[in-house]
Amino acid sequence: MISPVICNLGPLELRWYGVMTALGGILGYCLMKWRCKKYEIKDDSLSDIVMTILFSALIGARLFYVIRFWNEIFAMRPFSAVFKIWEGGLVFQGGFIVAALALIVYCIKKKIPIGNLGDLIAPALPLGHAVGRIGCLINGCCFGFVPYDGPLAVQYPFSTANHFPVQLVESLGNVIICAILLFIEKRDVAKGKRFLLYLICYTILRFCVEPLRGDYPIDQVWMNMTPGQYHALWQLPLIIAVFIAVSVYNAKKNKGQKADKA
Repeated sequence: MISPVICNLGPLELRWYGVMTALGGILGYCLMKWRCKKYEIKDDSLSDIVMTILFSALIGARLFYVIRFWNEIFAMRPFSAVFKIWEGGLVFQGGFIVAALALIVYCIKKKIPIGNLGDLIAPALPLGHAVGRIGCLINGCCFGFVPYDGPLAVQYPFSTANHFPVQLVESLGNVIICAILLFIEKRDVAKGKRFLLYLICYTILRFCVEPLRGDYPIDQVWMNMTPGQYHALWQLPLIIAVFIAVSVYNAKKNKGQKADKA
């Protein structure tokens, strides 16, 4: 297993987790920059959008992680441990929620169509997430509990058994979601709703992958279901309902525009 620490820079450790998270953000930015003209978003606006995503997502992801694992990890440590993100510990759902709220406020303030921005961001999110999950694999977080001795088996310092590399499964799933969204974009399908399609795809992926994970405290697992699965159970119907509502609204809007032209 690769060491999670690349090197020491004085009192600080340079870890693969942070490097892969940063690399994922860079690749996501490059993908958006390559496509931003298609959505009539200027480069300077894109820079502001990316910074908004990065900072709000980082705050939200860390906040949710600290809340979820306060008793197990942080209660007996100095409060400064809350800010040691380079050691690992981010919850994707928390980052997503806070970043989404920040972007809605940004769109309203800058008068940018939310649908356009959502379509631009949609493929970049799973691409960045896919790279970040490789950092999780090296770091030893989000690990799989299933004993496994086949190809790509992983052994962590905290266990004598080999484990299934569930982080790679989620990484591959995110790459597939990115490819699907880019294909849909090329065919000019689901315009203004591709972000919702991303949410549907990722929620399904997360629900399927969660049972393979072994990093949840036993008191957070109920009826063999993890918190991530419970979130997916209520999130998926809600997202599908919003997708249908937006589709109906857009259809009526387009019909009205055609009638006005006639």
